[in-house]
Amino acid sequence: MSNLLGLSLDVGAISWTLIDGKSMKIKGMGTHVFPVGSENYESGVREVSKKSLRTQNRVKRLRYNRKLTRKKFLIKLLVQYQMCPLKSSDIERQAFKTCFKNEGFVEWMKLNPYQLRAKAVDEKITLLEFGRILYHMSKRRGFPFGKRDADAKNNLLYTGIPDFNRIGINELEKKMKGGTVGEYFHSLLPSQNVSYQRTDTRIRNRFVARDMYVSEAHQLWNKQSAFYPLLTDELRDKLIGSPSDNSVTKGAVFYQKPLKSQKHKVGKCSFEPNKSRCSISSPVYQDLLAYKWISTI
Repeated sequence: MSNLLGLSLDVGAISWTLIDGKSMKIKGMGTHVFPVGSENYESGVREVSKKSLRTQNRVKRLRYNRKLTRKKFLIKLLVQYQMCPLKSSDIERQAFKTCFKNEGFVEWMKLNPYQLRAKAVDEKITLLEFGRILYHMSKRRGFPFGKRDADAKNNLLYTGIPDFNRIGINELEKKMKGGTVGEYFHSLLPSQNVSYQRTDTRIRNRFVARDMYVSEAHQLWNKQSAFYPLLTDELRDKLIGSPSDNSVTKGAVFYQKPLKSQKHKVGKCSFEPNKSRCSISSPVYQDLLAYKWISTI
Protein backbone atom coordinates (compact mmCIF):
# COMPACT_ATOMS: atom_id res chain seq x y z
CA MET A 1 0.00 0.00 0.00
CA SER A 2 1.29 3.51 -0.82
CA ASN A 3 2.33 5.98 1.78
CA LEU A 4 0.29 8.99 2.84
CA LEU A 5 1.72 12.53 2.74
CA GLY A 6 0.15 15.29 4.78
CA LEU A 7 0.99 18.93 4.16
CA SER A 8 0.23 22.01 6.24
CA LEU A 9 0.72 25.27 4.33
CA ASP A 10 1.11 28.52 6.25
CA VAL A 11 2.13 32.05 5.33
CA GLY A 12 5.70 31.68 6.57
CA ALA A 13 6.20 27.91 6.82
CA ILE A 14 5.26 24.52 5.39
CA SER A 15 4.98 21.32 7.50
CA TRP A 16 4.88 17.75 6.25
CA THR A 17 4.20 14.29 7.66
CA LEU A 18 4.78 10.95 5.92
CA ILE A 19 2.63 8.00 7.16
CA ASP A 20 3.04 4.35 6.26
CA GLY A 21 -0.12 3.27 4.47
CA LYS A 22 -0.06 -0.27 5.90
CA SER A 23 0.94 0.17 9.55
CA MET A 24 -0.31 3.80 9.76
CA LYS A 25 2.85 4.76 11.60
CA ILE A 26 4.66 8.02 11.10
CA LYS A 27 7.75 7.52 8.98
CA GLY A 28 8.93 11.10 9.07
CA MET A 29 7.92 14.69 9.63
CA GLY A 30 9.38 18.15 9.44
CA THR A 31 8.84 21.86 9.03
CA HIS A 32 10.46 24.35 6.71
CA VAL A 33 10.26 28.01 7.78
CA PHE A 34 10.62 30.52 4.98
CA PRO A 35 13.01 33.40 5.64
CA VAL A 36 11.38 36.77 6.34
CA GLY A 37 11.12 38.71 3.10
CA SER A 38 11.10 42.17 4.64
CA GLU A 39 12.84 44.24 7.26
CA ASN A 40 11.08 45.34 10.51
CA TYR A 41 8.80 42.30 10.37
CA GLU A 42 6.21 42.34 13.19
CA SER A 43 8.06 45.15 14.96
CA GLY A 44 5.34 47.76 14.66
CA VAL A 45 7.44 49.78 12.24
CA ARG A 46 6.70 50.04 8.55
CA GLU A 47 7.96 46.95 6.74
CA VAL A 48 10.35 47.47 3.84
CA SER A 49 11.82 45.06 1.34
CA LYS A 50 15.27 43.65 2.04
CA LYS A 51 16.27 44.81 -1.40
CA SER A 52 15.30 48.41 -0.68
CA LEU A 53 18.65 49.19 1.01
CA ARG A 54 20.51 47.74 -1.96
CA THR A 55 18.36 49.82 -4.29
CA GLN A 56 19.04 52.99 -2.29
CA ASN A 57 22.78 52.39 -2.40
CA ARG A 58 22.66 51.73 -6.12
CA VAL A 59 20.75 54.97 -6.71
CA LYS A 60 23.36 56.85 -4.65
CA ARG A 61 26.16 55.38 -6.76
CA LEU A 62 24.36 56.34 -9.96
CA ARG A 63 23.77 59.90 -8.76
CA TYR A 64 27.39 60.25 -7.65
CA ASN A 65 28.67 58.91 -10.97
CA ARG A 66 26.42 61.25 -12.96
CA LYS A 67 27.51 64.24 -10.86
CA LEU A 68 31.16 63.34 -11.39
CA THR A 69 30.66 62.94 -15.14
CA ARG A 70 28.84 66.29 -15.39
CA LYS A 71 31.51 68.10 -13.35
CA LYS A 72 34.27 66.55 -15.43
CA PHE A 73 32.61 67.66 -18.68
CA LEU A 74 32.17 71.20 -17.32
CA ILE A 75 35.77 71.45 -16.13
CA LYS A 76 36.99 70.35 -19.58
CA LEU A 77 35.08 73.24 -21.14
CA LEU A 78 36.36 75.72 -18.55
CA VAL A 79 39.95 74.58 -19.08
CA GLN A 80 39.56 74.84 -22.85
CA TYR A 81 38.49 78.50 -22.59
CA GLN A 82 41.00 79.57 -19.87
CA MET A 83 38.34 79.73 -17.14
CA CYS A 84 39.98 77.15 -14.88
CA PRO A 85 43.63 77.00 -13.72
CA LEU A 86 44.01 73.31 -14.63
CA LYS A 87 45.66 71.93 -17.75
CA SER A 88 44.18 69.53 -20.26
CA SER A 89 46.56 66.80 -19.09
CA ASP A 90 45.31 67.22 -15.50
CA ILE A 91 41.79 66.13 -16.32
CA GLU A 92 42.51 62.96 -18.26
CA ARG A 93 40.98 59.73 -17.03
CA GLN A 94 44.09 58.65 -15.12
CA ALA A 95 44.66 62.01 -13.39
CA PHE A 96 41.15 63.40 -12.88
CA LYS A 97 40.84 62.28 -9.24
CA THR A 98 44.18 63.82 -8.37
CA CYS A 99 43.66 67.10 -10.24
CA PHE A 100 41.72 68.48 -7.25
CA LYS A 101 45.00 68.45 -5.29
CA ASN A 102 46.56 70.86 -7.78
CA GLU A 103 47.77 73.98 -5.98
CA GLY A 104 46.22 76.32 -8.52
CA PHE A 105 42.91 74.50 -8.36
CA VAL A 106 42.91 74.65 -4.56
CA GLU A 107 43.45 78.42 -4.63
CA TRP A 108 40.74 78.72 -7.29
CA MET A 109 38.29 76.87 -5.05
CA LYS A 110 39.10 79.19 -2.13
CA LEU A 111 37.54 82.11 -4.01
CA ASN A 112 34.27 83.19 -2.42
CA PRO A 113 31.63 82.46 -5.10
CA TYR A 114 28.93 84.59 -3.44
CA GLN A 115 31.21 87.62 -3.36
CA LEU A 116 32.12 87.06 -7.03
CA ARG A 117 28.46 86.65 -8.04
CA ALA A 118 27.56 89.94 -6.36
CA LYS A 119 30.54 91.70 -7.91
CA ALA A 120 29.98 90.35 -11.43
CA VAL A 121 26.56 92.00 -11.68
CA ASP A 122 28.06 95.50 -12.05
CA GLU A 123 31.84 95.10 -12.39
CA LYS A 124 34.36 93.29 -14.54
CA ILE A 125 35.86 90.10 -13.15
CA THR A 126 38.54 87.81 -14.53
CA LEU A 127 37.76 84.73 -16.61
CA LEU A 128 39.03 82.50 -13.81
CA GLU A 129 36.62 84.17 -11.37
CA PHE A 130 33.77 83.79 -13.83
CA GLY A 131 34.66 80.12 -14.26
CA ARG A 132 34.55 79.72 -10.47
CA ILE A 133 31.00 81.14 -10.50
CA LEU A 134 29.85 78.68 -13.16
CA TYR A 135 31.45 75.76 -11.35
CA HIS A 136 29.70 76.79 -8.13
CA MET A 137 26.35 77.07 -9.92
CA SER A 138 26.74 73.58 -11.31
CA LYS A 139 26.90 72.25 -7.74
CA ARG A 140 24.07 74.42 -6.31
CA ARG A 141 21.55 74.49 -9.15
CA GLY A 142 18.23 74.74 -7.31
CA PHE A 143 15.10 72.66 -7.75
CA PRO A 144 13.78 72.09 -11.28
CA PHE A 145 10.04 72.44 -11.89
CA GLY A 146 8.27 70.63 -14.69
CA LYS A 147 5.07 71.49 -16.52
CA ARG A 148 2.94 69.68 -13.96
CA ASP A 149 4.12 71.56 -10.85
CA ALA A 150 5.06 74.89 -12.41
CA ASP A 151 1.92 76.53 -10.99
CA ALA A 152 1.88 74.71 -7.64
CA LYS A 153 2.32 77.81 -5.48
CA ASN A 154 1.15 75.92 -2.39
CA ASN A 155 4.01 73.47 -2.69
CA LEU A 156 6.40 73.18 0.28
CA LEU A 157 9.19 74.41 -1.97
CA TYR A 158 7.31 77.69 -2.36
CA THR A 159 5.91 78.07 1.16
CA GLY A 160 8.95 76.68 3.03
CA ILE A 161 9.12 74.60 6.21
CA PRO A 162 8.76 76.89 9.27
CA ASP A 163 9.48 74.05 11.74
CA PHE A 164 13.03 73.83 10.38
CA ASN A 165 13.41 77.59 9.69
CA ARG A 166 13.65 76.76 5.99
CA ILE A 167 12.59 79.63 3.76
CA GLY A 168 10.48 78.97 0.68
CA ILE A 169 10.76 80.40 -2.81
CA ASN A 170 7.95 82.94 -2.28
CA GLU A 171 9.68 84.58 0.69
CA LEU A 172 13.06 84.39 -1.02
CA GLU A 173 11.75 86.32 -4.04
CA LYS A 174 10.43 89.05 -1.73
CA LYS A 175 13.76 89.42 0.08
CA MET A 176 15.72 89.54 -3.18
CA LYS A 177 13.92 92.81 -4.09
CA GLY A 178 14.55 92.40 -7.80
CA GLY A 179 18.23 91.47 -7.42
CA THR A 180 19.96 88.18 -8.17
CA VAL A 181 20.24 85.17 -5.92
CA GLY A 182 23.98 85.68 -5.58
CA GLU A 183 23.58 89.29 -4.43
CA TYR A 184 21.10 88.33 -1.74
CA PHE A 185 23.18 85.39 -0.51
CA HIS A 186 26.24 87.63 -0.34
CA SER A 187 24.33 90.08 1.84
CA LEU A 188 23.78 87.28 4.38
CA LEU A 189 27.52 86.75 4.86
CA PRO A 190 29.23 88.57 7.76
CA SER A 191 31.01 91.79 6.92
CA GLN A 192 34.76 91.90 6.49
CA ASN A 193 36.78 91.69 9.74
CA VAL A 194 33.60 90.75 11.64
CA SER A 195 33.56 87.45 13.49
CA TYR A 196 31.03 84.89 12.37
CA GLN A 197 28.15 84.30 14.77
CA ARG A 198 25.94 81.23 14.59
CA THR A 199 22.33 82.14 13.81
CA ASP A 200 19.27 80.46 12.36
CA THR A 201 19.78 82.32 9.09
CA ARG A 202 21.83 80.11 6.79
CA ILE A 203 22.44 80.54 3.09
CA ARG A 204 21.64 76.97 2.13
CA ASN A 205 18.69 76.59 4.50
CA ARG A 206 16.23 77.79 1.87
CA PHE A 207 14.58 76.54 -1.32
CA VAL A 208 15.72 78.02 -4.63
CA ALA A 209 14.19 77.36 -8.04
CA ARG A 210 16.53 76.44 -10.88
CA ASP A 211 15.04 79.16 -13.06
CA MET A 212 16.40 81.73 -10.60
CA TYR A 213 19.94 80.41 -11.11
CA VAL A 214 19.47 80.28 -14.89
CA SER A 215 18.27 83.88 -14.95
CA GLU A 216 21.26 85.00 -12.86
CA ALA A 217 23.71 83.08 -15.07
CA HIS A 218 22.43 84.81 -18.21
CA GLN A 219 22.51 88.22 -16.50
CA LEU A 220 26.14 87.71 -15.48
CA TRP A 221 27.02 86.39 -18.94
CA ASN A 222 25.52 89.43 -20.68
CA LYS A 223 27.52 91.73 -18.37
CA GLN A 224 30.87 89.95 -18.68
CA SER A 225 30.59 89.25 -22.43
CA ALA A 226 30.90 93.02 -22.97
CA PHE A 227 34.46 92.82 -21.55
CA TYR A 228 35.63 89.54 -23.11
CA PRO A 229 35.12 88.74 -26.83
CA LEU A 230 35.83 85.11 -25.91
CA LEU A 231 32.39 84.85 -24.29
CA THR A 232 30.43 84.27 -27.48
CA ASP A 233 26.85 83.08 -27.91
CA GLU A 234 28.16 79.69 -29.03
CA LEU A 235 30.12 79.26 -25.81
CA ARG A 236 27.11 80.47 -23.82
CA ASP A 237 24.96 77.75 -25.35
CA LYS A 238 27.57 75.14 -24.39
CA LEU A 239 27.87 76.29 -20.78
CA ILE A 240 24.50 77.66 -19.64
CA GLY A 241 22.27 77.14 -22.68
CA SER A 242 20.36 79.56 -24.86
CA PRO A 243 17.82 81.90 -23.19
CA SER A 244 15.12 80.54 -25.51
CA ASP A 245 15.96 76.91 -24.70
CA ASN A 246 13.57 75.48 -22.10
CA SER A 247 14.80 71.89 -22.25
CA VAL A 248 16.41 70.18 -19.25
CA THR A 249 19.48 69.24 -21.28
CA LYS A 250 20.62 72.83 -21.91
CA GLY A 251 24.23 73.70 -21.18
CA ALA A 252 26.83 71.87 -19.14
CA VAL A 253 26.03 73.80 -15.95
CA PHE A 254 22.30 73.04 -15.84
CA TYR A 255 22.32 69.74 -17.71
CA GLN A 256 19.69 67.29 -16.46
CA LYS A 257 19.70 63.73 -17.73
CA PRO A 258 16.34 63.06 -19.45
CA LEU A 259 14.12 60.28 -18.22
CA LYS A 260 14.53 56.88 -19.82
CA SER A 261 11.83 55.76 -22.19
CA GLN A 262 9.62 52.95 -20.85
CA LYS A 263 8.11 51.98 -24.21
CA HIS A 264 9.96 48.68 -24.17
CA LYS A 265 7.85 47.58 -21.19
CA VAL A 266 4.57 47.84 -23.11
CA GLY A 267 3.22 44.37 -23.85
CA LYS A 268 1.95 43.00 -27.15
CA CYS A 269 -1.68 43.00 -28.16
CA SER A 270 -3.47 39.68 -27.56
CA PHE A 271 -5.37 40.03 -30.86
CA GLU A 272 -2.51 41.39 -33.00
CA PRO A 273 0.75 40.03 -31.53
CA ASN A 274 2.89 42.10 -33.89
CA LYS A 275 1.61 45.38 -32.42
CA SER A 276 1.94 46.97 -28.99
CA ARG A 277 -1.02 47.32 -26.69
CA CYS A 278 -3.18 50.39 -26.98
CA SER A 279 -2.96 53.01 -24.25
CA ILE A 280 -5.82 53.03 -21.73
CA SER A 281 -6.29 56.77 -22.35
CA SER A 282 -6.70 56.21 -26.10
CA PRO A 283 -10.19 57.13 -27.43
CA VAL A 284 -10.23 53.86 -29.37
CA TYR A 285 -9.82 51.85 -26.18
CA GLN A 286 -12.44 53.95 -24.40
CA ASP A 287 -14.89 53.18 -27.23
CA LEU A 288 -14.15 49.49 -26.76
CA LEU A 289 -14.92 49.71 -23.04
CA ALA A 290 -18.18 51.51 -23.81
CA TYR A 291 -19.27 48.79 -26.24
CA LYS A 292 -18.33 46.10 -23.71
CA TRP A 293 -20.41 47.76 -21.04
CA ILE A 294 -23.39 48.19 -23.38
CA SER A 295 -23.27 44.52 -24.37
CA THR A 296 -23.64 43.51 -20.70
CA ILE A 297 -26.94 45.37 -20.27
